[in-house]
Amino acid sequence: AIIAVAQNDIKKILAYSTISQLGFMFAGMATTHFSAGMFHVVTHAFFKALLFLGAARTLPRHTAKPTQEADMSEFVLFVVLDTVPGQRDAFLARVREHRANIQKNEPDCQRFDISLPEDNDNQVRLYEIYTDQAAFDRHVASEHMKEFRADTAAMVAGRELTRGVLAND
Repeated sequence: AIIAVAQNDIKKILAYSTISQLGFMFAGMATTHFSAGMFHVVTHAFFKALLFLGAARTLPRHTAKPTQEADMSEFVLFVVLDTVPGQRDAFLARVREHRANIQKNEPDCQRFDISLPEDNDNQVRLYEIYTDQAAFDRHVASEHMKEFRADTAAMVAGRELTRGVLAND
C-alpha cells in the first residue's frame, strides 16, 4: 500500500493496493476466520473490478498529449435551415432518410439530431457530431451527401452553419 501512494499511474495504484489486501485476505483464511477471509476476497474482487473498469473508461481522456487532444477533438456542426414556405414537411421526410443513411454508412458520425423550433414553421435544425474534422470532410464529399443536397436544393431558402469542437470533459 505504501508503494501505491508513490505511484502516478492509476493502474499501478490499483494493482499495488490489491497486493496489500491479499495479505489480509489470506491471513484471515489461514486462521480460524475462513468465512471472513473468503468474504473479503469476494467483495474485494467485485469492487476492484469496478475500479479497473472505471479507470479504463477515464484513461483515454487523460493520457492523450495536448497536441493529440487538439487533433482528435470531436467535430460539431449545428445547421439552421430555413425551408421554402410549405416545403418543411417534404424536407423533413428527406432529412430523416438522410439521417438514417448516415447512421448506417458513416460510423464516424456519432450523433445526428433533427429538431424543429416551436416558433418557426419553416425551420429545421440539425445537430451533428463527427469523430474529427476528417470524418466530417468525408461526410461532405460522400455521394449520399451530394444527392441529399441536390434533392433538397429547391426546398431550402437559407442555411446557417456553425462549426465547433466538443468541449465536454
